[in-house]
Amino acid sequence: MSTRDSVLAEVSLMIHSTLGLDNQITLNVTEGTTLVEDLGMESIDIVDLGARLASRYGPVANFATFFAELDIGSIATLRVGDMVEFIVAATRQEGALE
Repeated sequence: MSTRDSVLAEVSLMIHSTLGLDNQITLNVTEGTTLVEDLGMESIDIVDLGARLASRYGPVANFATFFAELDIGSIATLRVGDMVEFIVAATRQEGALE
């Protein structure tokens, strides 16, 4: 499994947890899945997901800054792949992801 695939799998699990889905309910989360339109996430869900991601990846992948730099339209169309790309790039730059 590639680094990108591993990050996608982790992000997918965090999305399931954020949305309160148990093991009986699974979503097909791909890099093209949008947080708002496809998953129905609201701002509080996105904040929760950001906190989970920050807890997992630490200061190397600063999600507060990542989200703060987005305008409302960009947040509305944010894809899982955008987050995966940010994590992979940030952690690769720091040598923190194997």
